[in-house]
Amino acid sequence: MKHKVLHLLFKRSLSLYKVQLSGMFILISIGVLSIIQLNVIGWTDGRRLRGGRDER
Repeated sequence: MKHKVLHLLFKRSLSLYKVQLSGMFILISIGVLSIIQLNVIGWTDGRRLRGGRDER
């Protein structure tokens, strides 16, 4: 009986661990993507501003 309970607890903790890992991975990937997006937007805005100044 005790062995069964331990096994269930182990399985549950393992699934929780997997969920935490996937959550961390998702958060990290979202952060990286947002940083890249911000850099790209800033870069294109800077180019557009410089281009506008050059045209004038």
